[in-house]
Amino acid sequence: MIKERAADCALRATVLRTKFWRLQSKLQWLGVAAVIMGGLSPAIADEGIPANSHQRASGAGWTCDRGYHRIDQSCSAIDLPENAYLNGYGYGRGWDCKRGYQQIRDGCEQVVVPENAFLKAGFPGTTWICKRGFQRQDKSCTAILVPPNGYLAYARDGSGWKCIRPLQKSNGRCLPVQIPINAYQVDSEYSDGWECKRGYRKVKSSCSEIAIPENGYLTDSTFGTGWKCERGFRVHNDSCQFIQLPQNAHLDYSGEDWNCNRPLRRKGNGCE
Repeated sequence: MIKERAADCALRATVLRTKFWRLQSKLQWLGVAAVIMGGLSPAIADEGIPANSHQRASGAGWTCDRGYHRIDQSCSAIDLPENAYLNGYGYGRGWDCKRGYQQIRDGCEQVVVPENAFLKAGFPGTTWICKRGFQRQDKSCTAILVPPNGYLAYARDGSGWKCIRPLQKSNGRCLPVQIPINAYQVDSEYSDGWECKRGYRKVKSSCSEIAIPENGYLTDSTFGTGWKCERGFRVHNDSCQFIQLPQNAHLDYSGEDWNCNRPLRRKGNGCE
């Protein structure tokens, strides 16, 4: 019994020693590999990365250091002209001109701001606008001439001023609006200062009455004839013609034509 136990213990000890040796061998191999990889990693990290550059934070690729820009597979020092600053980009020219300067070829030249103008706010600071009361004319700012009874304001005609109500702009002056018969005054720079009353149509400088035919009615449209035909009639020249419905037909949605009742189809002046 004692001999059997001793043999069993010896067998277990042999198994444990074998496992230990295997584990030690693996650890030794890993240690050597770590040393080898540790020695190689700097070389691998530096491989393909030019001077004056660094790896991206993501670890993918590289970018030039500040003050350098990429040219092919290398980083060259940025030639910074006077009145410029580094923009922080590692590609392209790598610089921008200071506010009030603009790029001309490989340098920065001062923006010429004319009298009565100022640099427009924001980036890039290379454009200018005229002060209030002045408007741009070529490369200068000229004073806006406002006539009596006028005031500075944006105007579609580019004059830079409008007239005080109820006066209207005419040949650079502010004059009373000449309202024809059957018209009323409106405050709009898109018109002559007046519009015709309902039932009248503008013809040159007057308002002409709209002739409405029998079975017609006025519309509010500013174009066309100014009238439409009642449902069941259609426009024919200057009149409204009655629509004669054929058998098995009905007026369509417009009321100016007809459709056949299903399943019949229109053929000529009838339904078949």
